[in-house]
Amino acid sequence: MWFSYSLIFAFWTSIGMLISKRLLVGVKPIVFLVISVAVALPFMLGALLILGIPTLTPRFFELLFISSFFDIAAALLYYKAIKISEISLLAPISSFNPVFVLIFAFFLLHENPTPIKLVGIFVVVLGSYLLNLKDIRHGALRPFVSLFSNRGVQLFMITNILWGLTPVFQKSALFQTAPNSPLSVPLIEGVMITLMLLPILVRKEAVIFTRRNLKMLLFFGFMTTIAQFAALSAFALTNLAYAAAIFRLSTLFSIVLGAVFFNEKNIGERFLGAAVMLAGTILIAF
Repeated sequence: MWFSYSLIFAFWTSIGMLISKRLLVGVKPIVFLVISVAVALPFMLGALLILGIPTLTPRFFELLFISSFFDIAAALLYYKAIKISEISLLAPISSFNPVFVLIFAFFLLHENPTPIKLVGIFVVVLGSYLLNLKDIRHGALRPFVSLFSNRGVQLFMITNILWGLTPVFQKSALFQTAPNSPLSVPLIEGVMITLMLLPILVRKEAVIFTRRNLKMLLFFGFMTTIAQFAALSAFALTNLAYAAAIFRLSTLFSIVLGAVFFNEKNIGERFLGAAVMLAGTILIAF
């Protein structure tokens, strides 16, 4: 069942990335972050009322308070990255995320990797090399240099490091609910993020942006609720790195969508690199 939940999250991640890139035109990332989180909260609360409100321990709130800080930083960098760089270039970088999840889960949750998963890490790195393979004529290390000299890639890599850490806190918080309630985690963290950022939000810009994009934002919030429920359910049922690896199936979807909707170039080269990186994530998952 965890595999199905992970696929749902992967599918929404690719669609959500496309929608985010369109909505970010002409609006600050922090405005989009607050609004995109806030519009999902009513849907999450409604679903939670239907499914039942769990008992939450004080530790639950402590863990999500820490997670919210990392999530804010990661989300702002994420939106900045997709605003300034091509989706087809950024999406494969997310295949590094299971590597970071694997490392953090090993040290903080004692989820031990097997030898085949370590091979998966090597394959992910190899795939990133292939993203700019055309530059190899300028030197063996040139593809890496070209890739990471891109500002959007640099920001996106930091994002994936931070989002490799937040699932550790979120999974720990999930087990502080009785009975286990996947939606309680994104709901409470979403409230924390909104309250933290609301004082510095440019309200006039936020109102204009919301009015112009209300229908799309409501759809975004509804789908985010489903995706977050799926992600946290997957976390509860398996090791974090396994779920995170399947999440990266969104990579190939995002590359195709970037080509179709934004006419992005070098798709063949990036698709090859993404496919190799995806093979590495599958090794990590199984």
